[in-house]
Amino acid sequence: MTSNTEKFRGLFLAALMVFSVFAGSVAFAGSAAAANQVDADENLNNGETYWQGQVLYEDGFNTANGGEDYQIRDEDGNLVRERTADSDGSALISTSGLEGDYTLTTSSSGSNKSVDFEVAVQDFNVTADDGEVNIAGDNTNETFNIDSNRGSFTVNVSEADGDIDASELETAFAGEGATAVGDNVQIQVSGGTTIEGNFSQISAGEYTLDVEVNDTDAADTVDLNLTRDTGEAEFTQSVVTENVGDVAEVTVELSNSDQGAITIGDFESDGYQANATVTDGDGDGEVTVRFNTYTAGNTSGNLNSFVVEAADSDDDVTLQNQSALSANALLANTTYDMSVRSGTDVSTDASDVATLNLRSRSTDELTIGTAPGSEDFSEASDVVSAISDDNSVAEGDYIVHELDASGLAGIAAENDGLFNAIANNGNITLTVEQDRQRPNRPQKELTLGSQNTTIYSDTANDSYYIVVDSEQLNNIDVDDGSYTTTLTVGEETVLASSDEEVSDSFNLVEPTATVQPPEVEANAGQTIQGQSSLAAGSQVTIRVQSQSSANPFLLEQRATVQDGGSFSADFDFSEAEEGTNFTVDVRESGSSLLDEAQAGTVGEAQPAQISYSGGISDDGTVVTVDEVFLPNGGFVTVHDETLVSEDDAFGSVLGTSEYLEAGQHSDVQVELDGALNESQTLIPMAHQDTNDNQEYDFVDSEGEEDVPYTDENDEAVLDSADVEVGDSGEDNETTTEDTTTETTTEETTTEETTTTEATDGDGDGDSDNDGGQPGFGISVAIVALIAAALLALRRQD
Repeated sequence: MTSNTEKFRGLFLAALMVFSVFAGSVAFAGSAAAANQVDADENLNNGETYWQGQVLYEDGFNTANGGEDYQIRDEDGNLVRERTADSDGSALISTSGLEGDYTLTTSSSGSNKSVDFEVAVQDFNVTADDGEVNIAGDNTNETFNIDSNRGSFTVNVSEADGDIDASELETAFAGEGATAVGDNVQIQVSGGTTIEGNFSQISAGEYTLDVEVNDTDAADTVDLNLTRDTGEAEFTQSVVTENVGDVAEVTVELSNSDQGAITIGDFESDGYQANATVTDGDGDGEVTVRFNTYTAGNTSGNLNSFVVEAADSDDDVTLQNQSALSANALLANTTYDMSVRSGTDVSTDASDVATLNLRSRSTDELTIGTAPGSEDFSEASDVVSAISDDNSVAEGDYIVHELDASGLAGIAAENDGLFNAIANNGNITLTVEQDRQRPNRPQKELTLGSQNTTIYSDTANDSYYIVVDSEQLNNIDVDDGSYTTTLTVGEETVLASSDEEVSDSFNLVEPTATVQPPEVEANAGQTIQGQSSLAAGSQVTIRVQSQSSANPFLLEQRATVQDGGSFSADFDFSEAEEGTNFTVDVRESGSSLLDEAQAGTVGEAQPAQISYSGGISDDGTVVTVDEVFLPNGGFVTVHDETLVSEDDAFGSVLGTSEYLEAGQHSDVQVELDGALNESQTLIPMAHQDTNDNQEYDFVDSEGEEDVPYTDENDEAVLDSADVEVGDSGEDNETTTEDTTTETTTEETTTEETTTTEATDGDGDGDSDNDGGQPGFGISVAIVALIAAALLALRRQD
């Protein structure tokens, strides 16, 4: 479809041509000027394709008799229309209503023209990506999709009701090179592409855009709804409480907008007001404003830090203006009105209000502790996790001062840290002085600087950790006695009405250690322990070295100093011979902490032991073994009676404990593979971890790995008890048996068996056997015999 002017022109020409058929040779004045090439869309050429609705120009017609007639015939030779060329030999040919292949010929002798051409219908469709644009939002553009079977062409765009004029449309589509022509704008487009318009300068409303191809009959309309939704802004807290001098954090939540305007204080009622804009830069819908109550009201222009800033570096907070306070004045400790709205204009109505409650500040306490000198701190939480409550500080460790004081965050921010605030301000001081008076000499005062002191801030909790590296202190000695650290907030800072002081003391001591006389035996799990002056958390190395050339060994373990200075580590002496002398040294950073090495002797190895009194859970699924001692670690395995009745050492296994470290264990729970449903005898047995994988492999290896512990007589270490399960509700009856079993590679011999029925008394029964496992009954004797026999057979193999 063409523009209104061109539509009229086309209709006029068509009517003129139709009228000429009936009027014959009637001539019109000025007809020669009608066939103007400028008025045509294309020149007619043989073999070309044109689009329905285009006006074609052809010349070279016979000029005799006022103009030559020409015909347009379809591909079957049928006459479609006949027209008369202008007297100057030219013609404007309308393609409206044509579709297909055609030939233009002259109907009489003259020019003898014959031009073949095709007229195609242009498909044309325009759609909007969304159809709705918030012109108050951060994206005021709309994308239109051009769908057509034609390549490049020009479209005329107008608003159907004239509610958007051509100049406004030209601005909206300026990025597409739009040009205003009459009531339309013309835009060069191509099929299968898009055009984009920016409607930020057009009033909100519902519009229909007419989009017409400039030179064909193709046209479409597209609806566009422009809204002005400025979004919403609100505070996440109705009351924000902070101390005067600190940095208050006020969070604004934005929806359908990425900008807001905030006021802190109301000048009329509060005597102070700050106006700022916030921008959500990362799209998370929130901006946290940091408001420095120490610098607020300072309009001198010589601030080193901020009055307001964004907590998130992706966001932005900009101070528009603030009212001034008098010199050397802080904001009063009172409540301040706050308001917020979307957009950037603080004069518009607020969408939410809140209150900033500023309380008076205070300097509360200074306490001194210590932390390992090997620690590497990056923030306050690192210090908190490492500090111990001990003001005796080993040389080389950190002296940690924990300062509890509110209202210092603002001055710290202004000076790029509290340490600089102390160094630069002069009205906040930190001194460390020797307590002992020295005759005719001044007290020592330590110099704190960036080379030995770092302050880590936890402003959320009004805590500051002043960490001093004792190794970097000059002019201090372990013989100096105690020192007192004093922090003073002077009244000249405007943070205090009078001087505020807090202090605490510490002693510098030598890094030392002592070791308790070691009592170890030739087993694993032997503990050596001691005390150290190092800070809790410090790592020391305990070195155990044999003094015997016949049985040399060197053992080392790392140990961590605990609160109170204690440390310990377990050693494996199972390969050491009884009676071997050794020494113990404690080292830190390659240096010994002992005055002299501590001597010790390897004692006699304690054998494995097990004690079971019949403990089992009500549902028969968990057995509790009273006591177990495993010299080298291992497992407790519970067997049933088939170990005896069927000689089944593997199938009789009901369950096995988790791996147990070397040493003594109480109330060891063994989860059974299935619940017991009848009363029977249970036989817990102590097993080694012979392959050191902490997995029970006795059954899977068919007895090759994790064999039972044996005593000095090569008897398996075990115990037994009769247990009752079900509804009897009676106490479990426990039967124990004394058993002595010897095992050799040749044979297995039972030397003596005595059965004793346990009673509610002291458990003593008549027995002629003074050796073996005390308290064993007949069934256990047989079990021990079988276990020993199995072990003997394996040794023979």
